[in-house]
Amino acid sequence: MIVLWDMRGFYIKGAGLGFEPTDTARSGVDFLPLKASSKLPLTTFTKPGIFQPVIHRMETKIFLHGDDPGCCSAEGGGGRRPSAGIQLRSGSGAGTRNLFIISLLAMILAMPTSPKAEPAKGLGMWVWSNSSYSTPEARQQLVHFCVKHRIRHLDVQMKMSRESDKPILQDAEALKDLILLAGRYNITTAALRGHPKMFFSKKHERTLRELRAIIAFSDTLPGEAQFKGIKYDVEPYCAKDWKAEGTTLEGAMRDYLTFLLKARSVLRKEAPRLWLAADIPFWWDKDEFALEFEGKRKRYNEHVQDLTDFVVIMSYRRSAREVLNAVEGERKYAKRICKLIYPSLETIKLEQDPHISFWGLPSEELWKVVPQLMEAAEGDPAIGGVMLHCYRGLVEKFSKGTPNKQASSTLE
Repeated sequence: MIVLWDMRGFYIKGAGLGFEPTDTARSGVDFLPLKASSKLPLTTFTKPGIFQPVIHRMETKIFLHGDDPGCCSAEGGGGRRPSAGIQLRSGSGAGTRNLFIISLLAMILAMPTSPKAEPAKGLGMWVWSNSSYSTPEARQQLVHFCVKHRIRHLDVQMKMSRESDKPILQDAEALKDLILLAGRYNITTAALRGHPKMFFSKKHERTLRELRAIIAFSDTLPGEAQFKGIKYDVEPYCAKDWKAEGTTLEGAMRDYLTFLLKARSVLRKEAPRLWLAADIPFWWDKDEFALEFEGKRKRYNEHVQDLTDFVVIMSYRRSAREVLNAVEGERKYAKRICKLIYPSLETIKLEQDPHISFWGLPSEELWKVVPQLMEAAEGDPAIGGVMLHCYRGLVEKFSKGTPNKQASSTLE
């Protein structure tokens, strides 16, 4: 028996075993509901002849899905997602079918499960500085700020030092305390890593070692911790190597995708509970950035979306309409592949492009746009929420003006 599992479900095909191919259009189709929360790790395995003493030929399709009925089917089509359950057709009697179902469920339940964390819905925020959580007072201030402004997720930069080429997570205990404190208020957290050269091929091994250091850190967290994954904020076009002599743009782009492929493999094998995400510019959906990767030619943003659980788009503009227009290509593709995108807003001071940031504007201007984007997210299954860049900019902005009451709450 061969079981193949991907992000949409899994498919069981028994070579030389005895059910006729599934066909829901024909008679004799049985349906056994399964809980949508029944999840298996991403894996492929083989158990030849496990049911051969009773059943001689078999082909069965199994769909385990989430609750969203509007997403695509396990077959990769664009239709509605089927209900969670098992579909099978048998030429044998009901007794044989029931024995098969019981045996199959026993096998599934006996397998180790490791459900992947779901991306946080709602409002989120980047946190870049260790000083934002290095002391108890700083952690209290950060979490109080999140509760007050209804921020439900934090991407927290995890800085590394090195000892004999071994990456060491800085301020690990303070970071753990922040994750636990935030979790008490249902605020999720994720690791944030970023450097323009981090995904260049010569940096892959080092960056993967740092990823494993984050995984090791996550293993030390108690079960109630709301630590969900890792997000890379890597902008290779900011590095001199992007257009340096002897390098090509396409080569650097392939390096980026190749690292995501490696990181996804590491997470699936070593920490399938954690998601993988990336911050990307809104202009990677242009035709000029299309290339072939792993045998498929697509726009660059589509390759990145394929390799991650979701993307945050740096759609820095000052109006909701401009932001939504900037992410439309990514939104359409996310809907097609049943994933999420997150548009984002900028609040820090920018010397070169001040017109795309809310810096210098009254705080009320920001809080007019945020609810508009959140309303759009609530009405679109492909938009998970909104990200704000970043804590430092917001603190500086709010110190000069109080946001409207609609965006604030108090600690309980």
